Amino acid sequence: LEETGLIITIGQWALEQACKQAAIWRASYQPDFKVSVNVSPLQLEHVDFVGQVISALEMVALPAEALILEITESALLRQPELARQTLERIKALGVGIAIDDFGTGLSSLSRLGTLPIDSVKIDAEFALRLHDASGQKLCHAIVQLAQALDIHFVAEGIETQQQKDIMTHMGQGFAQGFLFGYPSSVEQFTQAFLAERCIA
Repeated sequence: LEETGLIITIGQWALEQACKQAAIWRASYQPDFKVSVNVSPLQLEHVDFVGQVISALEMVALPAEALILEITESALLRQPELARQTLERIKALGVGIAIDDFGTGLSSLSRLGTLPIDSVKIDAEFALRLHDASGQKLCHAIVQLAQALDIHFVAEGIETQQQKDIMTHMGQGFAQGFLFGYPSSVEQFTQAFLAERCIA
């Protein structure tokens, strides 16, 4: 999709659908529900990307704070200054910004401190190394970096209770992975979400 440029059109469609569904879930089940949407480097560089984000929010009257955009480190490296300016405009709207697959894109740590981001998502590759001391030290270093910058961290690729326990011990953050659920349809997710709320 990126090679053909179709990611611009399909990415916008995905953003609109995610916002639409988030608005439904907020109105029906949980007023503070948030949704995260992955953004391609080509979308981030598109001349009207900020306008597309605004349009997707306004189309369903979704508050900006209900949306989180996930940007990969590699996207920040292509055109750093353009990426920074675009992220600042998005942040000014109230939309959350997360750096996805953090730790694999070789981004500059000095640049990281200047970006208007809310969270870093620690790449799933690191979760696979939590069984040994060196892997745990790497994850702990990323967690400490996030804490020093006063941003949240999300551990990706959590598949076992042991991985979850190790990351929980490192600090107060978030986790995602097959331990918590698998990709599902809107209907399946809604059922699982309501079941979880009943248990809670």
